[in-house]
Amino acid sequence: DMHIKYGKENESDVREAVRGVVINGDSIGIINVQKFDCYIFPGGGIDDGENHEVALKRELLEEAGLLVEVGKYLLTTESFEPDFAHINHFYLCNIVGDGDTDYTEVEKELNIQFEWITITELYDYYLEYETDYRYGLVNAVIQNSIKSRGYLLLTLLDRMLNLDLMK
Repeated sequence: DMHIKYGKENESDVREAVRGVVINGDSIGIINVQKFDCYIFPGGGIDDGENHEVALKRELLEEAGLLVEVGKYLLTTESFEPDFAHINHFYLCNIVGDGDTDYTEVEKELNIQFEWITITELYDYYLEYETDYRYGLVNAVIQNSIKSRGYLLLTLLDRMLNLDLMK
C-alpha cells in the first residue's frame, strides 16, 4: 500500500474519505467546485457501517451520476489542514451505468459539477497551479493540499498506465 503523509500533525478531527479515479479514453472524471474555482476527485466521507467499496459506489452515484465497479487501490494520502486531518483513499473505478445525482446541501452550496476533461489538461492544471488567495488564507492552504494530492495521483497514474504526461 502506498500511504503518503504530509503537513504539520495536529489534534484536528479526522475526516476519512474515498475518491474515485474514472478514466474514459484520454479523459478523466473530475468534480468542478465552482464556488472555489477548483477541481477535486469525486468521492467523499465513509458513513458508519460502510466499507470503502460501498462508500465509493454511493459517492460516485451521488456526485457524478455514475454507477461504478471499484477497481484497483491506488494510494492513500493523509494531510493535516486547518479544518481537519484528511485521509483520502483513491481507487480506479470502471463505469457500469448511469444513475441520478443526489447532492447534499453543502455540495449544492459549493455548486459542484461532474465534468470530463483530458488527463493532460488536469495534469497541467496541477502542475501550473499558483496559490489562490481569492477565498482567504485557510482556503488557500486547503486548496494547495488538494492540488498536491492531485499531482501525486496523476504522477502515479502516469507511471502505472503509461500516460506519457511527463514529456
